[in-house]
Amino acid sequence: MNGNLLLLYLSELGNGRWTQFTDALKTLSAPWKPSTHARHLQMLAHIEVDFASEPKRWSIAPPTLAWLPRYDNDHHAVLCGWRTEPLLKKLHQSIANLECHLEIMPQENCPDAIVIHAKESYQLDTIADQLSIQSEPESAARLAQCLPHLDDYLSLCPSKHEPHGYGIRQFEHINKQWEVIEHTSKTGLFEYDCVDGRQYRLKTEDNCRELRRDEGLYALMDFHELSVLRYEGQIRALIVPSYAPLPILFARSAILCSGKLPLYDFANKQRQYQDVSTAVAYNILTKLKQETLFT
Repeated sequence: MNGNLLLLYLSELGNGRWTQFTDALKTLSAPWKPSTHARHLQMLAHIEVDFASEPKRWSIAPPTLAWLPRYDNDHHAVLCGWRTEPLLKKLHQSIANLECHLEIMPQENCPDAIVIHAKESYQLDTIADQLSIQSEPESAARLAQCLPHLDDYLSLCPSKHEPHGYGIRQFEHINKQWEVIEHTSKTGLFEYDCVDGRQYRLKTEDNCRELRRDEGLYALMDFHELSVLRYEGQIRALIVPSYAPLPILFARSAILCSGKLPLYDFANKQRQYQDVSTAVAYNILTKLKQETLFT
């Protein structure tokens, strides 16, 4: 699938109902589920999706040059959000005039990662001004600092009865997979295949909370005092197991360190977020209550 065409089309629309998003995916013969494509575009800071509204809606993110962490003498930024042909044409002209370097990295079934390399920081601001778009220094670190702590998130999750009459699965924290069950137990994370979509409940100590899947998984890991994330400082890699994907904003913060989706390790079934700074990794790990050694 051509992810660049999808982003161009969504940019022309600006915003819309979920059905418009899914129709666009059908036209492009998208290989993944709509929710998977939406997740990737959100992680890359291209769109926002409101799954809680009725009907569900999406919106393109404002065009932004998000500055990446510096690991050398140059300055780097990735283009996020609204993307049109005229904008890209102006970008090429501006980069040529300022003698900067443009790097375009293809990504499977997603828009290309467009990264600008500049010798001086003012050049990134000048490019943003010439394109009339936002320029965001230290974007990953600033977002990481604002990420919600898991305890604060859980305190906002409403207590709610379990749905009845639907198929149920439970996440088994020992073998790290979802398993079909007939009845729920007193504690655990449960998935209900409801008519209007999947719902999740976290049951702990006679409390049943409605919450999102990703946060529920990390709450369950915390309940059982399990650490599943790993940060390897020497190669600046954040390692995330496939069974416990990072919540959207946490993943976005990690991606804004490189501008690219994480690498997938098929052999070990884990994702590797690249060039993640120590500060960003620390915020992600501590706010998800994941105690780990920084190697």
